[in-house]
Amino acid sequence: MAQHPHVQHTREANTSLMSPAELEAYKKEHRIGPDGKARPWWKDVVCYQVWPRSFRDSGTTAQERVSADEAQDDEQERTDRDLKGRHGDIRGVIEKLDHIQSLGVDVIWLCPVYANGHKDAGYDITDYSAIDPDFGTMADMDELIAQTKKRGMRIIIDLVVSHTSDKHAWFEESRKDKTNPKADWYIWADPKRDAEGDFIVRSKPGEPIRYMEPNNWRAALIHDTAWTWCEERQQFYLHCFLKCQPDLNWETEACRKAIYATAIEFWLKKGIDGFRVDTSNRMSKDMTFTDAEVTTDFSEFQDFSAHHLNGPRIHEYIQEMRRVAMDPYGKGMHDVVFMVGELPGTKPDELLKYMMQDRAEYDASFDFDMCELGGNDHPDLVDKHEVLNPGQGFLLPEMKDCIAKTQSLISSTGGEAWTTSFAENHDQVRSIRRWVTDHPDYWSRACKLMCILECTLSGSLFIFQGQEIGMHNMPSHFGPSDFRDIDAQKWCARPKYATPDGDPYMAQLAIDDVLNVGRDNTRTPMQWDDSANAGFTAHPDGPWMPLNDNYREINVAKQNGDRDSPLNFWRKMIKYRARHKELFILGTFKCLDRDNERLFTFVKETWNGYKALVLLNFSAERLPFTFPREALRETGEVDKWSRKVTRKPLVLIGNYSPFEQEAGALQGWEARVYLM
Repeated sequence: MAQHPHVQHTREANTSLMSPAELEAYKKEHRIGPDGKARPWWKDVVCYQVWPRSFRDSGTTAQERVSADEAQDDEQERTDRDLKGRHGDIRGVIEKLDHIQSLGVDVIWLCPVYANGHKDAGYDITDYSAIDPDFGTMADMDELIAQTKKRGMRIIIDLVVSHTSDKHAWFEESRKDKTNPKADWYIWADPKRDAEGDFIVRSKPGEPIRYMEPNNWRAALIHDTAWTWCEERQQFYLHCFLKCQPDLNWETEACRKAIYATAIEFWLKKGIDGFRVDTSNRMSKDMTFTDAEVTTDFSEFQDFSAHHLNGPRIHEYIQEMRRVAMDPYGKGMHDVVFMVGELPGTKPDELLKYMMQDRAEYDASFDFDMCELGGNDHPDLVDKHEVLNPGQGFLLPEMKDCIAKTQSLISSTGGEAWTTSFAENHDQVRSIRRWVTDHPDYWSRACKLMCILECTLSGSLFIFQGQEIGMHNMPSHFGPSDFRDIDAQKWCARPKYATPDGDPYMAQLAIDDVLNVGRDNTRTPMQWDDSANAGFTAHPDGPWMPLNDNYREINVAKQNGDRDSPLNFWRKMIKYRARHKELFILGTFKCLDRDNERLFTFVKETWNGYKALVLLNFSAERLPFTFPREALRETGEVDKWSRKVTRKPLVLIGNYSPFEQEAGALQGWEARVYLM
């Protein structure tokens, strides 16, 4: 089986024959920890995700992007209809590198800035090896890489290779006919046939002929068929997402080689340190095109996750991608190419197949079970306005189970498998609303509670832009004219909500859906200061998307000057995380109160027995607690009456000051970490 070069070298080296100096040099080169195990550079990093369109507008990319006619496309985002240079760009990221570095960040994850079709926020790519003019130039990208490295940080980028844009040159050739050189680079299928073998026709007599789709698979985002008819080929093509995002056919070797060359090797040669792999378990499909199980009656088209997640050849493809396109660019433990995969809908046993180091697939994973709590991302079962957040009723024990699942990847394998700690990204909502509370009386403490939770969980830590200052979801007065995400626009246009009689109640339900769990919640412009446009852009017409109303109270400049702000708490907690990395980054996890619906108590333990206790009050109520016996630490003090050494807890950090902390009880939304 294929292995990372660093795994193979570590196992083959005979350290018993080395001199002390040689052994020390070997341990340094291969990052051997005190437990004797190899620790690649990406295990203990803090990663900061930049969604560039909303990060910072440098004012250098203003331009008209589409004509009025082109803007009528039914999948065209509002961002490309009427906005001119009012969005973030690469030079804006360069301008704010010092802020990112000040947090203690090791790695920047830059979301797509590739040339794209402007229909899904950069995830509909037209050229993997080009920069979209909206974001700047290749020279800007080169400078960003250089400036990031100059500050001692690394940079990873999105690898979006399950699909492209329908405007990509590969697809434009593939769709021409069934015999061109790229005819099989995408997934094509004939219409469904009847018992006699004839194509089934959907259209009525007198209407243009419209054939029945190959099966009942339903695409995400558009909540309709996953197949679109191509007149030139007289076939349907598959798209798991928007119809402008045709799925690549990984069964075709020439297609895979082209992906490796243009989407991976091109960027590694430029100095990129790794990739966050988008929809990373969707490259292998059920090519028999069997109908999906019928699980809902709101549509004839059904969720087909069982036919495109964790498919029959997925591990073969990932191992080949690693071996052919990445390993040649790794230079030992310090420079191995980092690959973190997005793995929704994947059970623990399957996760291990992706994560074990000796399999040479992904180095770490994003698991979304916690994100899906309360019915999120399950439109077959729960409308978006009905998705429950913790304060609305879903049980804290379920959240603990999700965390235990990902943490067990590390503890059950001795660290051979790895995970991530994250609470926000560009596809989710703000953690302050989803997991805790944005009530003004508790908002700051709730931000710090989430910070403590994330920083004490093992794995590579990921922070999303704005999370460090506790940015909120969109305000309640936002509506369809303020939404920019195509998923939000299409959701509001669904017949269920956009009724023929214009029912205002149903229209408001659709808006409530988006405000509750829509992706635009984390995509509002970054709040840098309290000046006009929050310091995001100097454009006289304001930013590409409306700002949150609270930018004058919640912004980077204000929190920089406040020692007790969430921003400065993140900086402090990241330092504690690094100082105690054997506990918080590499330690094992044990939940002590799975069934408690308000208090979350867990223990972290190092390989050699040192422990920390983490207490988190997920409520506004005062909660008494008692210490587990192992939560007590020898202080060396002698009780003057019993003459015995006392054992007292030692608080490492909390979100209340020592003067506000109460012995034996946690106040509303309080968090504490004890060294045992």
